[in-house]
Amino acid sequence: MKKLIIAGLALAAFVSFAGTCNVINVRITSFASHKTLGGELQNTSGADLLQHNIRVAFFDSNNNIVETKVTTGCLRSLQDGASDFFSVQTSGDGSTVVSAISALAYDGALRSGTTVPGNASISNVQIHRNGTSLVVTGTLTNNDDTTLASPVVCVVVRDDSDHILVVGKDTTADLAQNVSDSFSVTLPVPSDSTIVNKVDFWFDGLEGGVPIAPEQSVGHLVSVCAATATATATNTGTATATNTASATDTPAATTTVVPTATTNPCS
Repeated sequence: MKKLIIAGLALAAFVSFAGTCNVINVRITSFASHKTLGGELQNTSGADLLQHNIRVAFFDSNNNIVETKVTTGCLRSLQDGASDFFSVQTSGDGSTVVSAISALAYDGALRSGTTVPGNASISNVQIHRNGTSLVVTGTLTNNDDTTLASPVVCVVVRDDSDHILVVGKDTTADLAQNVSDSFSVTLPVPSDSTIVNKVDFWFDGLEGGVPIAPEQSVGHLVSVCAATATATATNTGTATATNTASATDTPAATTTVVPTATTNPCS
């Protein structure tokens, strides 16, 4: 009986905690031959979390479960009062999916703990939409006096109502103090160019094996690549060699990885 009472108290605490992690800015969108659910997991529980997963269930019009998935958040931590971001695709085209629910997963991956302060920044940001691809590039710099291990740049794509369309990330090289490295993320996006509005960046890493508090640079607008004119061949009766492509991508080696130029995503 005593064990039953303890188990009941633990369950009550679990349920109470579960009600204080909310998923906001959710959107289901059909693109890239899938339905994609994007969302923001907000922690208002009073507990500081590190490693965590997010559980998603997709439903049809009769409220039957089409499939369930578990995904990791884009960031390494979910501290009290903070958010993490995610997107999940259906396995198939998702033609029968009309709704979804998502929540923090209470599984064996869940870990509590606090982050440590960091000091990183991004620069040289370029964001270009080219058809149904969004190409995001930039530079991440560690401004702290402690090496930032396994840095991650999280790219959160939003519509004009702040709903999340899709999320992606890139991991750079370890960064000593004042050292930089480039990042690049290419994401599928809906064919309707008016849907993709802006991009938020969140970035973290490890200092002494502990995640730093995520830092941010938000509200970057998306530009659309201009259509490129296509040359049309005219038969003049004279065969002329015109294929004279030459190598132009010759970056110089440097001891500190600091990109001096960013490839044009529209090219």
